[in-house]
Amino acid sequence: MIELKYFPSNFYKVQMTEQPLSFTRKFVFNTNLPMTSGWADKSGATWCAMYQKDGVLTFRAGEWTCPIDGESVCTLVDGADGAAVFAVSAHGKLLFEHRYTFKKWKKLADPGYAASDRLTDDFFAWLCDIWTSKAPVQN
Repeated sequence: MIELKYFPSNFYKVQMTEQPLSFTRKFVFNTNLPMTSGWADKSGATWCAMYQKDGVLTFRAGEWTCPIDGESVCTLVDGADGAAVFAVSAHGKLLFEHRYTFKKWKKLADPGYAASDRLTDDFFAWLCDIWTSKAPVQN
């Protein structure tokens, strides 16, 4: 079982079991969450997580996993219809795409709402920021 923090809450944790795959969100009475290996969020019916396993930073969406490494890139595109599209590709091939509605979308129209604020509210914006700023692995 992998213990994850529930994004962006300080009062919940997520337990992820891999065989069979299941995610369980649990309330934590003590706000001092134990050290965890990553973060998880539920978008629609899909649990998504970013965690470290066996020394490799990994993105998981349901059953699908992908290492966050120099081979893969992610993009986040905001649509005019209020939806955002998070996508992962490698070598020009689309590997994963997730369309979602940013819950605090109206805040983006507020001039006082900075892009850095979105990183604390939107799991996919936060994940994309980490993914695109990661340093390539040197062998």
